[in-house]
Amino acid sequence: MNEAHGSENDISSAIVATTGRRWLWAEVGMIEVETLFRDLWPALLRWGDETLALARTLHPGFWVALGAPVLLALLFRSVTAALLTLLLAAMALFVFRLGTDDLFRWTFTGLTDLAGLLAVLLAAFLQRRKRQLRQAEWRVGEIRQELDEVNRKYEGEVHWRRAAERVAAHETR
Repeated sequence: MNEAHGSENDISSAIVATTGRRWLWAEVGMIEVETLFRDLWPALLRWGDETLALARTLHPGFWVALGAPVLLALLFRSVTAALLTLLLAAMALFVFRLGTDDLFRWTFTGLTDLAGLLAVLLAAFLQRRKRQLRQAEWRVGEIRQELDEVNRKYEGEVHWRRAAERVAAHETR
């Protein structure tokens, strides 16, 4: 029994929390989160510099192919489609960083371009449906006003007919 409590204490004492530092427990050991992020930032900056250097060497057709869906998304005022096309463009740029053959790179670029155009097309359809819905709501509002007007006239007609029937019934007595 003491051994069981001793092993739990060993595990809990292995997870250390000190002031200003946090430790994560992993099966292979402990990793300092602060050090992980400190080492990650320069690697991301280096990767960004390498990607920009690669981007400068790419064919202008690449930029036209990936820029067209982004511009179309912005023309349709769809932030979601623009962000999606930018994400797809980043994926295509990442593929160019890989050491694959040109056919794969351009095929992947074409597929991401088509996916971006599909996102723009869906954004255009969404805007069209929203416009149709606004027009239908406006028409329903007009029809409701007409219905209210007809109901008022009908209630007035019913009122006067009942009054005429009461007068006619009163005169016949």
